[in-house]
Amino acid sequence: MASKTLSKDQQNFMWISIACVDFIKLPLKDILDNQIKPADLFNRINSSSTHRTYYLRREQENICFIPPPGQPDYNDFDVTLLYTLIRNLSSASLNPTSLNPTKGWGKVPDSSHMRIGDDIERLRLMRNKFAHANSAGIPEAEFQVLWNDLKSVIPRIQTFMNSTGSNVNYEQKLADIERTDFGFGDLQKYKLFLEATLSQLKEERIKDEPEISITGAERVVWGEKTCFEADLKQKEASHWSISWQRVRGSVTYQIDISDKKYRDSTRTQLVIHSVSKDDEGEYQAVLARESNGNKRKIESNAIFLHVKGELPGFKVWKVTTEEESITIHYKVKNNAPRVYDIKWIKNGEGLNFKTQKYVGGGLSDSFLRITSPNGGDKGTYSCTLENAVGFTSRDVTFDIPKATISTESKVYLGSTAQIKSEVSSTLPLSKYEWQKSVDGNAFECMDINERKYHGTCNFMNPLLLIQNTTFDDILYYRLLVWNRIGGCVSNTIYLNVTGNPPNITCSHETCFESRSVKLIAKVYLYDTCHAIQKVVWTVNDEEIDQRGLGGKFSEVSVDSPCLTIHNINCCDAGSYKITATNAVGSTTSDAIVLNIPEVIFAKFEKEDGTQWVTVTIKSIPEPVLVQWRKRERNSDRFQPINVNAEEFKGSSCSFPHPVLVVKLKEQVENFHFQIKIKNFIGTCKKTIQDLFNLVPGTMKSENVSSDEINDGSLNENYDDEVAGIKFAILFDDLADHFPEEKFKKLEDLIQSSTKVNNIESLKEAKSARDCFRILYSENLFTKLDVTFMQFLLRRTGCKELDNKCAEYAKGQKALGFYEKQTEDGFKHIYFHVTGDLSNFNKEKRRQIRETVAAMVGCKTDRVSLNGYRHSESFIAIVSIEVIYVGKLVAINEQDRYRFVRLNIDYFTVDFIKVILKISPDSQRVDYHEHVPKTEQHRILPPRVFVPSKVRVDTSTRFLHKMEDEESMETSLKSQLVDYHEHVQKTEQQTIIPPYKSTFVPSKVTYSRFMQTDETIMRLFPELPIPKRFEYNARLRSSINVSTSNINHISCFKPNRLWLSTENIIKEIDEDGHLLRELSVNLTHAGYHTVSKAGGLLFKKDNDIYMLSSSGEIRNLHIHANELSCIHSSQLNGDIFVGEEELIERYNDKGVKLQTISTIKFTERSAFRCFKLVYPNFYCKITENINGDIVTIVNNQLVAFKSDGEHKFTYSGKRYGSNFNPSGLCNDTFGHILVRDFYHLCVHLLDINGYRLAKFLIHRPYPNAMCVDEKNNLYVGCVNTIDVYTYLSDTAITEHDAMVIDSDIP
Repeated sequence: MASKTLSKDQQNFMWISIACVDFIKLPLKDILDNQIKPADLFNRINSSSTHRTYYLRREQENICFIPPPGQPDYNDFDVTLLYTLIRNLSSASLNPTSLNPTKGWGKVPDSSHMRIGDDIERLRLMRNKFAHANSAGIPEAEFQVLWNDLKSVIPRIQTFMNSTGSNVNYEQKLADIERTDFGFGDLQKYKLFLEATLSQLKEERIKDEPEISITGAERVVWGEKTCFEADLKQKEASHWSISWQRVRGSVTYQIDISDKKYRDSTRTQLVIHSVSKDDEGEYQAVLARESNGNKRKIESNAIFLHVKGELPGFKVWKVTTEEESITIHYKVKNNAPRVYDIKWIKNGEGLNFKTQKYVGGGLSDSFLRITSPNGGDKGTYSCTLENAVGFTSRDVTFDIPKATISTESKVYLGSTAQIKSEVSSTLPLSKYEWQKSVDGNAFECMDINERKYHGTCNFMNPLLLIQNTTFDDILYYRLLVWNRIGGCVSNTIYLNVTGNPPNITCSHETCFESRSVKLIAKVYLYDTCHAIQKVVWTVNDEEIDQRGLGGKFSEVSVDSPCLTIHNINCCDAGSYKITATNAVGSTTSDAIVLNIPEVIFAKFEKEDGTQWVTVTIKSIPEPVLVQWRKRERNSDRFQPINVNAEEFKGSSCSFPHPVLVVKLKEQVENFHFQIKIKNFIGTCKKTIQDLFNLVPGTMKSENVSSDEINDGSLNENYDDEVAGIKFAILFDDLADHFPEEKFKKLEDLIQSSTKVNNIESLKEAKSARDCFRILYSENLFTKLDVTFMQFLLRRTGCKELDNKCAEYAKGQKALGFYEKQTEDGFKHIYFHVTGDLSNFNKEKRRQIRETVAAMVGCKTDRVSLNGYRHSESFIAIVSIEVIYVGKLVAINEQDRYRFVRLNIDYFTVDFIKVILKISPDSQRVDYHEHVPKTEQHRILPPRVFVPSKVRVDTSTRFLHKMEDEESMETSLKSQLVDYHEHVQKTEQQTIIPPYKSTFVPSKVTYSRFMQTDETIMRLFPELPIPKRFEYNARLRSSINVSTSNINHISCFKPNRLWLSTENIIKEIDEDGHLLRELSVNLTHAGYHTVSKAGGLLFKKDNDIYMLSSSGEIRNLHIHANELSCIHSSQLNGDIFVGEEELIERYNDKGVKLQTISTIKFTERSAFRCFKLVYPNFYCKITENINGDIVTIVNNQLVAFKSDGEHKFTYSGKRYGSNFNPSGLCNDTFGHILVRDFYHLCVHLLDINGYRLAKFLIHRPYPNAMCVDEKNNLYVGCVNTIDVYTYLSDTAITEHDAMVIDSDIP
């Protein structure tokens, strides 16, 4: 093929030419052949309802209408003839529906029309466009439209043909065309073919039809005007209408020249004003007429209009930060058309350039500077440029940075640990700080200039290196980063410094010839990073002097750790251990106990009466003698048994399982049997007194003679390898070191405990050792249980001896009170178990471990019992991983019951106590269930002013109308009736409204007061206001709680309340049952609050902590001093800290967002001295539903809008009476409720601070108050919480459709 010498437009022309001339013919030929075979074409034309002369020209008829037996060759047919035959003969085809276009033949199909006939029409239209081309070059944009249309049609036709049994691949042939390069020779050839095709098309037209063509510019600059002229070649065209159309892709748009866009257009001229990108496409003029029901349409040539021009753009766009500013640098491109406008917006709102906050930002500027940046400048800034083409925007988001840190899962001891960070910030960091913590709560700053640490200077992703790591570096770490907007805290990671101490396995060998025992130790490491430095053997926990005993012990080393004991005798008895040490630590092996043999019996009887006794012997060194013996019942001497004798046939003396078989019943009845085992340490003899009643297990040996003791026999007090020796040492230490002056007290304690049966022996005891012997004999002090001994030692003040018992119990797994240290990443949970520790058997220990594991969702082997503590019963100390502690704290009702079944009534974690067993002390009284409705308080109807001095018959229990505070106070003092008697008679509390008993919305149209100043309405709240709906305040229930005083209440859900008393925060349910307790310091009013997510925020050690609903506790690192209060926003989760003269707002990450000064909006109060004595009564803050922040300052209620602007101050004073606000909350409708401590009442205000009503509280000392999500009012008085409802059902229903305040979002 020719070389690449054509331009891109000419190359496009060649590809379209090949496709229209040669390629389009292929699918049309195959479709015709599929519908009509060449041999059948003559008959099909002849039988057609339309005569052939109406659609075939003479030259076409000559090549297709050939009488049989001749037949045409479809390869000789051109595109026009193939299309004509398919169109006119399709009605007689086998499947005409699939071929007929959706809108009919000769019509332009819509883009949604997908029949094969529609695609045939698209091929025809493409070929006609090619024929009307006015040059041998096609621009790239126009080419892409044509080529993509062709590439979308061909796959559908290919799929259709293959579905009919053909095997075609048009897509491959089209791809081959696209890969072909053409030269000038090819171009000239197809230009001639183009002219011939156009001439042919003209000849196909009816001679009397007019011809139409258009002229006009192909390229127009954006925003300018252009026009197209239509030229008619034949003047007799008055019966033809002329219209204009624009084609984009496969969609054709009819142009309405009456539109403003095309004003000044005529029948033969199309004028386009303010050309834009939407005007791009192919333009054609169309002649159309209808004659005898036949519609005829003639299309002109097409001109593709290209619109030149670009959207505005930025040459430069970058952000820099300075000490006191943030600058966005920009530069506008000099594109055509010019930029005529620039706009800056932040978070969808335009910037206010009238202030000094923003500098620059104009078209003539090159920067926008934000001065004094802070958290309020956080957001997305957008710059929009606009010209005639359109507009372009560029955004930049300023936010606090986000940081994530990570490290290796394991860091080996002595290596360098790397803590990497990934920081994302739209602004450069201005500061960062590494912090560490022991418990993951209290963090302290790290000095990276210390020799221990090394930090990089890379502010984008700071790196922390900890060199030569030790176990002291096992801490929690986090990263704090700041930019000019604010700062954030990264995630917390736990650095796991690890290193494996040596591992040890032990075994032994006995050499009878040399009378020696070899203690075989295999010392190895899981990794080789910390080599073994030393190995040491000990006997009874004392190091063996390998060189000082004349070769008694072989030498050991790291390479050869085995120990050989030569010439073993009774003096070598003891517990042998090997300890291996490396840089990580030491490991001590299990004990290898050299002792006299130990015997365990098992017995069974065969059907023939034969008695079988099997023995298990435990002996190190191995025995040199195993012998069965017998003696007559009236004899003292045992004789060896011949195990091969007939009456003992089957018996054996083999180690370690000798067997005794006694076949004769007489032998069993007349003889005692004994087994004698001897090793190098000593001899063990076990006698069977009664073979018939033998109990399987370990049996006590008979008293051995003095010669046998000299032979090496030790006192038999051992049930396992080492417990006997350890217990003997413990017994001896306690007896030797117990103070003589406390002996009498010890004796009294033992006697008064009533645990000892042999009182006479106790009275004869002369020393502590005698008492301990009695305890041992009565199984009150054994190697498996030292709990009673610990009780005695603690009561007698012998702390050091008690610690010895604890160490023994810890090491020997005996019952006792002790506590092991937790492993890294684990935490102790203290379960209080009712009962005696001595009854806490293996099965119960297994149950508590399995229950804890099942609840938190971990494997049982991850839960361990790490000791026991003294309590009213006892406390089991369970160790679990820290990550599971939260699940225990957030225990559900079902899991509580599972623990209660194990006799566990509560458990503690750190300072949290979780109650499992519900106490019967608390109770709830529901008054509305037993108070007759006729005795409920009635509300006075709204009417005119009632005189101030009104006497109401107290027997009727109507509400008491008071117009001044002095009268109200006098009334209260004169009506000190029994509260419960009062409740039985009246269901609700007395209501004292200031003007009438109606709830009044704050946003109301006042017809009488349209010209009245707002100040007058505040000064005279008694003025009548139109009624909206009524409410009905009544006592719903009372909850009795087991506490001396209630300081504060927090709640969100009606079934969960948090209350504080003294130094404890308690969680109770709606019936007053205690669920959890938190031991904290100073729980004044306002020291805790419930978050939007249901968690508890509380103060502890002047920091704010979060106890989430999932049980997790974390320090928010928000400082709050002793006299401050806290509140959690129910709108966005922000945290408010209120102090005497200011309010601070923080987000849940601990970043300060806002500070509001409160003192300047109040008047000095006469009760200020009372506030200093009882600060908890005044330290209150709340956030209303519209974002208003309401607080108590100087005995006044002060409200601020969310941006800190003062909204109102409510003093609550009337006629000189004092107002002493001591409680504050709001409900879901925006009402503000404030408790007046001095007058024992609650003021009900609307969202704008207008007082609506008051209701009395007859119970004294109402220290706490809150409202839940159901608008129930909780008032805490001493040890009772009264629950009130103060909104009627009508109020709640109607309020849903009412707007309370214009500030509500």
